[in-house]
Amino acid sequence: MTVLTPADAPATVRRTDARPGTVLDAARVVARQHRTMGWLLGALTVLAVGALIVVRWWADGIAADFEATGCSVENTTRTCGGAVRSYLDGESLASRLQTYLGLLLMALPAVFGAFMAGPAVGRELESGTYKLAWSQAVSPARWLAAKLAVPAAAAVTATLVLTAASAWYRPENQADRPYVLAWYGPTLYGSLGTVPFALALFGLAVGTLAGVLLRRTVAAMAATVVTVGAVVAGQVRFRSHLWPTEVYESALNTSNPAGFPTESWITWSGYVTADGTRITDPCGGLGEKTDIETCMDLSDVTGFFYLHHPESHFWPLQLVESGILLAAALVAVAVAFRLLRRLHG
Repeated sequence: MTVLTPADAPATVRRTDARPGTVLDAARVVARQHRTMGWLLGALTVLAVGALIVVRWWADGIAADFEATGCSVENTTRTCGGAVRSYLDGESLASRLQTYLGLLLMALPAVFGAFMAGPAVGRELESGTYKLAWSQAVSPARWLAAKLAVPAAAAVTATLVLTAASAWYRPENQADRPYVLAWYGPTLYGSLGTVPFALALFGLAVGTLAGVLLRRTVAAMAATVVTVGAVVAGQVRFRSHLWPTEVYESALNTSNPAGFPTESWITWSGYVTADGTRITDPCGGLGEKTDIETCMDLSDVTGFFYLHHPESHFWPLQLVESGILLAAALVAVAVAFRLLRRLHG
């Protein structure tokens, strides 16, 4: 009889500390599944930043050359006409590019959400491929957490790079450069600060909820795009109401009635009567042929008023808006996890 010695005994399987079915394991699978989308997002980000660098360098060079000529924008003589046209064309292109970047950052959250609603979540629930992952010791909650974590990391990284590029791209000496976008303009405001990050995460959350709720790829993607688009439109419409405006009033004989910084965001303006009433049209009800001075006398107008946001309100507005978006994103994600547990245990 042959006796097995310890040296002849079968080798035991080496134990590891890695636990199967963790969120990290599932995240690796998600990253491999959608690496093509990740490469596309990275390429888009690199191309956008590269375009900003090239155009900013080119426009700054034209501006320096124009300054060296001693010409001004108002000088359109034969000597300065060509230099003025070249300078304005460069500044116009630089301004348009920053507008395009803002539009891109406003559109990307809908793209992120559509990706979550379709390829990441909705398609797997619709086709039943999620059962393979769940059969390998990955719980539904961990599966959904991994599905959300990987795109969230990619979205935040791309947004960070693009918002940093947008802040760098905006010229410092704005008063000396034509076509500079106002800080409160929808495209520039939407490409700076914390709002782009909050909106990107909101888009992901809405897409996750739509994918879990509808479990149909096309329907979930469409619902996500419509929802995020409506929210973006609502942001532009109601943003000025998120923080109290400041009031500026001036007398009628003031030579410069808008005697506050030109970068202020005027939300409402009009006339002030002797009793303190604010009106927009002093000629209201007095007839179309009444001249404005007569209307002001008849309405007992004593001055002008302006409700405005100074540039110092940029961060309060950004933080309030971001807080609302992040709160809505948390609610959407919580509902998505609750629905997943209810539907699939």
